[in-house]
Amino acid sequence: MRPDVKKETRAGWLVLAAAVLVSALIVWWFSQDDGSGNQLSVARAQHESMKGPELFTTVLDKQRSANDELRKTIEDLKGELNIQPDPIYTLPAVLPNGEHKSEFFTRQRYFTRDALRHLAESRSIPFNEDLGFSAGDETPPDKEAPFLLTMLQLTEKAARIAFSTPGAPITKFEISHGVETLTGPAGRPPLVREFPLKMEVTGTLQDVLWILHAFSQIKTSEPDKPKDFPLILQHLRIKGSNEKPKDQIQLVEATFDIAGMRYLSEEERGGKAGSRATGTSRGPAPGPQRPQDNTGARP
Repeated sequence: MRPDVKKETRAGWLVLAAAVLVSALIVWWFSQDDGSGNQLSVARAQHESMKGPELFTTVLDKQRSANDELRKTIEDLKGELNIQPDPIYTLPAVLPNGEHKSEFFTRQRYFTRDALRHLAESRSIPFNEDLGFSAGDETPPDKEAPFLLTMLQLTEKAARIAFSTPGAPITKFEISHGVETLTGPAGRPPLVREFPLKMEVTGTLQDVLWILHAFSQIKTSEPDKPKDFPLILQHLRIKGSNEKPKDQIQLVEATFDIAGMRYLSEEERGGKAGSRATGTSRGPAPGPQRPQDNTGARP
């Protein structure tokens, strides 16, 4: 008897056909584009962009270094804007011969007045010899001496600038003092202490612009001399003296609101911004006034 192979052959063909059908179904399934491939590509791209070319710790270290450099730059700028100490206008740790603080201020005030008078007289500039302080020989309280010495230093600097215009001398000079003020961003602790002054001059427009420019200039430091600092312009008013529209402006009256700045230390930064400090405002007294030196604005 011969074996019947037809049955086995048919079974083999059936298995082969089933395998081909399953393979075709698998190929068809994976060939369908339901957008998942694009979504996967987008997700991978987003991940790479979030990951970046550097490790997060490296980026963080760079940011910290940049912040440190910025902090140093800010401190340098604050140092340039600060009122710089001058031995002439700084109370010594120990006063000579039992001198009071107020007496030290009065002595320095007379010294500054004589110096500025010499400079003003050399250019025939009238000015109030009281320099914006109380008239006469009244001695202020000792507690006011540090503030008054600072205002004297700022007054001397502003006056020297006004008396040193390159053109014709100014024809009027008056100066008065405001009240020491703590100021800073709203809702934050005070950042800076302001020492305001008001200076009125009459001169040419060129003189006024020269003075305005000189306020912001910081001269190069010289050995054995105090470091220079700017005066900050807060407001400027200019009024022409021409009476008719067609008249040329010969002289202008200018009022400068300026201030010296002193940034507060971290220990001092407390209280409410915009609050008034304990400084005393001493208005100008009537009378002519003048400073010293014919060397121009103070180096």
